[in-house]
Amino acid sequence: LMWLVHFLPMAVIAAIGDAVGAAAFWLIPERRRVTRVNLAKCFPQMDPRERERLARAHFRAFCRSFVERGILWWAPRERIERALAAARVEWRDAPGGYGLVVQGSRPRELPGFAEGGFIVQGPGQARLLTHAAVPAGARVWDCCAAPGGKAVVLSARGPVLASDRGSARLARLAETVRRAAPMVSVFAADARQPPLAAGSVDAVWLDAPCTATGTMGRHPDARWRVSPRRLEVARRQQATLLDGVAAVVRSGGLLVYTTCSLEPEENQAQVEAFLSRHPAFGRDRDDLAVWPPDTGSDGGFIAVLRRA
Repeated sequence: LMWLVHFLPMAVIAAIGDAVGAAAFWLIPERRRVTRVNLAKCFPQMDPRERERLARAHFRAFCRSFVERGILWWAPRERIERALAAARVEWRDAPGGYGLVVQGSRPRELPGFAEGGFIVQGPGQARLLTHAAVPAGARVWDCCAAPGGKAVVLSARGPVLASDRGSARLARLAETVRRAAPMVSVFAADARQPPLAAGSVDAVWLDAPCTATGTMGRHPDARWRVSPRRLEVARRQQATLLDGVAAVVRSGGLLVYTTCSLEPEENQAQVEAFLSRHPAFGRDRDDLAVWPPDTGSDGGFIAVLRRA
């Protein structure tokens, strides 16, 4: 597939990737068995038919990950399209129209990357950004912001504060912001103990650390790292983060909670537990769960909560 990228149209490459994924699913019995066993371990309560659909979606996503990447443009779309065309890089609309999918697996080599014309953002995550619909002009704190894609997109609508903890994560965040959105304020912070005053922002975006079970298609090794213990550790950390940032949201403001997980304990159940502890908050709209077999993208979850 990597060799074919240079010689065949993108639509043909994508079709070949899907065909290879489907063939691999049926022609490699041991890999199919291991995938099914791992998914059964990760999602014991899931309908077996949905687990089977998820397994097939994972094979397709893994094969496609070698030949294409999702991007969300930052410069005017026409400019990005012209730059890609001039470099003879094929592209297509991402599933649902959430950004573009471009040919190749090295985004840094694409025209416009160094100038900050786009960010690497899968259509699943782009869909969560659209669903949040943060109001224009809102002052937003992206409190677990690395690698920085969401902060860049949010800065198109209003002032953004972006923070994270740990030198490696801060370095990735700072690099993205310098390249694509230098107006974003970057600082080190532990969201469990916010450095911001109570009620000081219009919206907090918490993209919480999670088991990342929604990204297993592109990262199949993640299946080996999921366990009941890791899930419980993630659930507790998410609850602590939610409790920590809640006070920073002003009255009438939003708390946006997202994960790249498919686990109910990290998503719907986590939100319900938070609302029971913080009655001042309620759902602003329905939650959205992105299911890979239906969308052709990574999975994820978003809840948009409003403070009374």
